[in-house]
Amino acid sequence: MSSKYTFRSRHRPKDQRKPAEPAIDDPHNNHVNSSSSDQALQRRKLRFQAQPQTQDYGFVSRGETRLKESESERRKYFAVIVSSFLKLCDEATRTEVRERIDVDSIHSSDGNMTMDGVLTSLRKLREAILGTKPSSFSKKVLLFSVRVAVPLGHYQTYVPSITQLLAPGVDIGRDERQELVVLLSLHWAHFSNENSRALSLLLRGCPEDTRTRLLLQSWIGNDYYRWLNLYKAEEDTSRVRIMKFGLPKVLQHLVNAINVSYFNLPLAVLQEYLPQDMSVQDLAAYGAQWSVDGSNVVIRVRKTAKAA
Repeated sequence: MSSKYTFRSRHRPKDQRKPAEPAIDDPHNNHVNSSSSDQALQRRKLRFQAQPQTQDYGFVSRGETRLKESESERRKYFAVIVSSFLKLCDEATRTEVRERIDVDSIHSSDGNMTMDGVLTSLRKLREAILGTKPSSFSKKVLLFSVRVAVPLGHYQTYVPSITQLLAPGVDIGRDERQELVVLLSLHWAHFSNENSRALSLLLRGCPEDTRTRLLLQSWIGNDYYRWLNLYKAEEDTSRVRIMKFGLPKVLQHLVNAINVSYFNLPLAVLQEYLPQDMSVQDLAAYGAQWSVDGSNVVIRVRKTAKAA
């Protein structure tokens, strides 16, 4: 079998070794030989010269050390990340980010990443600050990570960021702490189904938040009617995005309850249950074999007694 590549030995057989060519002593060509030698040395020097550092950093967990060792590099990289993120946002979001996150020299940064690139870069930066002493800068990075990742539903970013921010020794304000406690409790309930843990966190960290407590109680008690009303009335996009993780479970419970409780329901009543971007027909994905008859929805067909 022939191979794609041919590997040749470095040494020739003794009887085939090419004889060395005699050196030519030509004093008139010394400058040519000297120039060639200098060029070869220069090429060799460039080959082994250290490559300039770029902003294409790696992960600390994979051996990268530049970001971990240099705070100035971390600050510059963060400015690039934020600049890239702002280019991907609409004007309203850009305004909100500038109001909530104070980024040094943001206008002078030249960021150009995709949204996936932004999230990946934030992970690199979080790994770099993980072993450092908590500071206003590390807090800024983590809060930005949360506020970028939650509306995208990227829990791989916002869960570790919230966990770091809620750790002992991190100086965060009361409003920020409440924001993070609520988001994490909603995640534990609606994504992880850790209901006791979620409710305990909320009661310890934000006991006066009756709105979120009512939401969690509706979720835990399978009160789909109240939960859906709270979901539809929610205006905070971050809360809505995390609640959306639990929407399939709520809709499944709604379909199961209606299937065993009704034969017919007005279409308008059913539509009131659902979020604005859903129709009754969408419930077929949850086992709703219903048929719409004008303004009425047939849930089950009544069985008629057979004639004797």
